[in-house]
Amino acid sequence: MESILNLIKKFTSNEVDNTPEIAQENKPTAIEKTTEVIIDVLKKVIAEGKNDKVVKILMGKEPIPDNSIVGEVINKLKDSFSEHMKMTDTEAQIAAGKIVPGVMGSLANKTDNGEQLRDIMQTLGGDLMGDIEGKFGKYLKDDDKNPLKSLF
Repeated sequence: MESILNLIKKFTSNEVDNTPEIAQENKPTAIEKTTEVIIDVLKKVIAEGKNDKVVKILMGKEPIPDNSIVGEVINKLKDSFSEHMKMTDTEAQIAAGKIVPGVMGSLANKTDNGEQLRDIMQTLGGDLMGDIEGKFGKYLKDDDKNPLKSLF
């Protein structure tokens, strides 16, 4: 499986190329900053113990436009664009508002099975199995023969 970093860079590159607010000379910086901010925010949310929110986004179970994590990424990216690419706050907000939902939506569409999700969560520092066991522990047997455990 492609690493989460490579996936985000790939999806970001596609979105940045389709965002006219990003000048051609700023596209490499926009890709770098978008990738950094998305990874940083997802890691922060996981560190706060909110694995379930990240899992919902990655599995496409959370509406992207109304998501608080996506909103946080957009706000941080706006600040980064303003600082590093000398965009006005309005230009940076518009650009970030176009790029982030597209990247997160593409990422959700790519994360279509438990193995991919587990790999991504481990890369970001999350414990998917711990989250599953915490919510569904009474349904999981302690032995490794349980078919539900093999899904994650």
